[in-house]
Amino acid sequence: MYALMGVGALSLNATVLPLAWLMARYGGALPPAYRLAVVLGLILTFVGGAGAGIAISQHEGPTIGALAGGAVLPLLGWSATGGDLRVAHFLGVHAQQVLPVAGALIAMWRIPLGRAVVWLMSAGYAAAILYAFRLAYAAVPLVSLGTS
Repeated sequence: MYALMGVGALSLNATVLPLAWLMARYGGALPPAYRLAVVLGLILTFVGGAGAGIAISQHEGPTIGALAGGAVLPLLGWSATGGDLRVAHFLGVHAQQVLPVAGALIAMWRIPLGRAVVWLMSAGYAAAILYAFRLAYAAVPLVSLGTS
């Protein structure tokens, strides 16, 4: 069942790249900052979300350097004693919501150099995903609840 879920998730995630291309090519009626944010959000979702999902599958679980079932962050369930690839996965998957909302606000508020601001925000968001990967592979929790 786990393998079937993985195939389904990757199949759904593969649809974001054609959607990004269609938005970039035919979304000319939309404000430029918003359209760019949608395209970059979809691309980051594919790279970050699918990338982290594949990493979770390769490691046969999301935690690195911690026992499964150990201390976790309330509500989220992320490991509080070791690295957790679900943080990067969460950030990657939700780029397709976060960046378009930011792009819509930039367009609505008519922020000068809106496209440049979207590029900077997208770069920062990508850096956050990479940082979450780095923490996970270093076996460092996002928030430590370790017993000292």
